[in-house]
Amino acid sequence: MAGHWLPLFGWFSILTPVIIGIYLLAIHGIFRYEQQQPAEPGAVPKRDRSALRSAFSAYGLHALVVIGAALFLPHFGEQLAQASGMGSSFFGTTFLAAATSLPELVVSFAAIRLGSYDMAVGNLFGSNIFNILILAVDDLFYVEGSLFAAIEPQHLMSVFATVAMTAVAGLGMMIKPQRKVWWVFSVDTLVIVLFYIALMTNLYRAAHRSTSGSLMRPLS
Repeated sequence: MAGHWLPLFGWFSILTPVIIGIYLLAIHGIFRYEQQQPAEPGAVPKRDRSALRSAFSAYGLHALVVIGAALFLPHFGEQLAQASGMGSSFFGTTFLAAATSLPELVVSFAAIRLGSYDMAVGNLFGSNIFNILILAVDDLFYVEGSLFAAIEPQHLMSVFATVAMTAVAGLGMMIKPQRKVWWVFSVDTLVIVLFYIALMTNLYRAAHRSTSGSLMRPLS
């Protein structure tokens, strides 16, 4: 909202170091909180260096596969957005975001099947705060000025929806609802789904209006 008039810190926005600082504080706070929690009865940490090396190697290999595939997604995503007329904002928020979030979806399902519910939720919330950190990193590499001043204001709808959906998820963890609606959704989950549908609808309408307006402009 304020990207056009906020002062720059060098070539990037003054908000970028603030975002990085908040991320570091959040990670530090989560680590300190978990270290202070009492260990589960009978849970004795076992250190196996060979197993640790093997796990790190497999983790790094699969991470490289994900990174390699992700390098091509923006190129094809931009082509699809232009060819379909959906608009970059709508296509990036829906299809590109869904494609890059598929690993998180699979990891969360796998963690739930293993009974590691905290890891499943931590994966999602951690991905959200890390994605905002990426925005700050992108601003550091965008040497033409503030990245926040260059992006379309349509993304504000995504920002407000994300804040609202995260707040609902936080309330759900505090209240811990016991019943589900139609045996499928809890109340907080239903509200999150409705927020998402409303966001996608508004982004699509905005992209459609933008496309229609560009087609109606006379050729110079």
